[in-house]
Amino acid sequence: MLLVAPRLKSQGIGGFDLKDKVSLAIAIFGLIMWWLTNEALIALVMSLIVDIAGAWLVIEKTYRLPWSETKIAWLGTTLTGTLSLLAVGSIDYELLIVPGYLTLVSIIMNYVIWSRRKVIAKPY
Repeated sequence: MLLVAPRLKSQGIGGFDLKDKVSLAIAIFGLIMWWLTNEALIALVMSLIVDIAGAWLVIEKTYRLPWSETKIAWLGTTLTGTLSLLAVGSIDYELLIVPGYLTLVSIIMNYVIWSRRKVIAKPY
């Protein structure tokens, strides 16, 4: 990843700037902490930190370019996250943390897509 990411500068949207480097550093930190610990909950939290490091980049990009994401994909993610929350048999935060996180991120993405498309015209 460290060798490939800088070479992808011309790929995607926005290049590889400071926020991308910070996200990559956070993701690497999360992976190292996950590897160093043997506790399942710590590993779960570290994997969420790794995911958050990427999710905030997608949210920020979608804020600038709301037409770059599809509504139906994020609506589906919200639906599956919500159904996953309902499917958990007991109120146990260790079981609810991942579907809760996925639902929250997808709700934020839906809000950003729907609200920003009202103020930014479709580019094509």
